[in-house]
Order: sequence, then structure tokens, then C-alpha cells
Amino acid sequence: MAIYLSGKACHAAEPGNGINPALAIADIIRGLEAMGVKDTGSPQFSMVTPVHLKMGTKAYAISPGEAALHYTLRTWSVEAMESEKSNLKNCLISVCDRYQLSHRIEWVEYFPATRNDAHCNQLISNAAERSGLALIEKKHPYTFGEDFGWF
Repeated sequence: MAIYLSGKACHAAEPGNGINPALAIADIIRGLEAMGVKDTGSPQFSMVTPVHLKMGTKAYAISPGEAALHYTLRTWSVEAMESEKSNLKNCLISVCDRYQLSHRIEWVEYFPATRNDAHCNQLISNAAERSGLALIEKKHPYTFGEDFGWF
């Protein structure tokens, strides 16, 4: 997902004439980090990972008014994802109101949760047993997402 913040650029010698998003970025990063549920055994497990950040340009005379934060969100279920998205929106509204910024969220590359079919799992277990192969089962799924969640 991408978060776009809009304030007001101004001359760096007169920052009071603008609305710089820097402090809001810091609060958003801290707020989103606190949202994650790190316990992979929890049904509410969620990862909120920052992947890109942009604010202003290398123009030392300009206090920027625009910023973009890009994140990857991961959960075990659609329900947990919807809860995380709601929490994220609430965090963003609170921070942007505090710093008088407007904002926009763009959701990109959404992949639904992938669930293994119990019958197919049993077929694999049976085949491994018949072949004399050891079956190694992970306690929790991998945390990366895949586009085959759509199929």
C-alpha cells in the first residue's frame, strides 16, 4: 500500500509558513510498527513492513509539503487484514489531523490469504508415508504472500 501525505511547501527559512510532513511520517512509522501482532501463532498475526519512503528533494532552501510512505501488510486471514486496514486508517486520520495534513491511501498488489486444502494435505501425507519419506510440517506458515492466493 502507499500513503500519500499533503501539506504545504515553503521556503526553508520560513518553515512556519508551510506544513512539513516530516513529524507526521515519524509518528505514522511508529504507529504502524506498534500495530503489528508479531506472534505467528495468533489468528490476528500481522506484519506491517515499511518498504519505501519519499519526502521532498535535495533542495535545501525548500521545506517540503509532500511525502509518500509505502508498506507491505501481511496477515493470516482476510478478517485480520480488514482489521489491520481499519486500524491503519484510524492511525493515519489521527496523525494527519494532528499535523494538519491531507492524505490518500492506495492499495496495491493485494493477495488474499492462502489456505491449504485438508484433503490435499492428507493425500500428500499418505504419499510421503507410502514412499518412506519423512514429512516435515511447519508449526506456522511462511509469512510471505503469493499471488496464487487468488486461485
